[in-house]
Amino acid sequence: MAAIEFEKVKKAYGSDAVLHGIDLAVDKGEFLIVVGPSGCGKSTLLRMLAGLEEISDGTISIGGRVVNKLEPRERDIAMVFQNYALYPHMSVYNNMAYGLKIRRMPKAEIKARIDKAVEILQLDPAMLQRRPRQLSGGQRQRVAMGRAIVREPSVFLFDEPLSNLDAKLRVQMRIEIKRLHQLLGITTLYVTHDQVEAMTLGERLVVMNGGHIEQVGPPSEVYDWPATRFVAGFIGSPAMNFMAGTIDDSGEYVILEGGERLALPAGAAYAAGRAVDVGIRPEHLTAVADGPFSLSVELVENLGADSLLHAYNEQGAMICRLPGHSSLLPGQRVTLDVMRDAPIHLFDSETQRRLHSGSGRSNG
Repeated sequence: MAAIEFEKVKKAYGSDAVLHGIDLAVDKGEFLIVVGPSGCGKSTLLRMLAGLEEISDGTISIGGRVVNKLEPRERDIAMVFQNYALYPHMSVYNNMAYGLKIRRMPKAEIKARIDKAVEILQLDPAMLQRRPRQLSGGQRQRVAMGRAIVREPSVFLFDEPLSNLDAKLRVQMRIEIKRLHQLLGITTLYVTHDQVEAMTLGERLVVMNGGHIEQVGPPSEVYDWPATRFVAGFIGSPAMNFMAGTIDDSGEYVILEGGERLALPAGAAYAAGRAVDVGIRPEHLTAVADGPFSLSVELVENLGADSLLHAYNEQGAMICRLPGHSSLLPGQRVTLDVMRDAPIHLFDSETQRRLHSGSGRSNG
């Protein structure tokens, strides 16, 4: 296990800047998730750590050693790729053994490490003589993980490893990867664009956007207290509802574009007339007989345990998560309100930075 540190790390391809001075510390033994949309720089950051991309500026350290100029094989890392990166002409055994053979490890030690990996990953030993084409997607990903395990590295790197799997297999493999980290305790960086993976796997999240880090923190903190409007909209499924508003003259209410009025947290000071974006999560809305939001139902997704209500009015669309099955039909009118004591999220319309979060109970 080894700690990792990025200090003012930049990456540019000619005049095209991809990463803009990343500062990030990863604790020894930590499972850190780097999440963000396609093109935000997360995979580039991982590949620079692995030595597969050159660093334009700044330093990267592994276990206190600067690795900027080191070859990938000198960094004591193991990487699991999205496309498995298995050698098609080799058996599973030889795929797992290849990196150890290059290091001239004795055959007995190679076999012992592979046997251990097979046990950890609960692989069928008979699978070792098959070729990758004879395996399912989930089996191939387990083999790729086994190849990483046998190296006994200081750091595991995962680059969107579940993207090619179906929904059921992704759930199973998330559990496998979580269990693997709990068992081995190796420092792990895991890159994904899937915020469900991010929320369920990591001890901390790094949310990236446009080559910058927007927020770092435990999943619950990032979800409950998003630092920016981008984080609020990216983390959470379905996404947070946003509405434009203005702080009223008293500083105690926000007036939305449609005229709705929401109470602001008691004791907080806001500048009158300040333009804000108001965020409300779908699970914090409820259908009521009399409330501030009158909308027309567009679509209802019955998911079993709950339902997603998609509705709209002149100001835009809203999504509400309702418990159980909903009998609402497209075209019907529905009135929504913010649950008592549920948080509302305020973001400065210009800077997009968070202002405050607190109880958001509408008052007519």
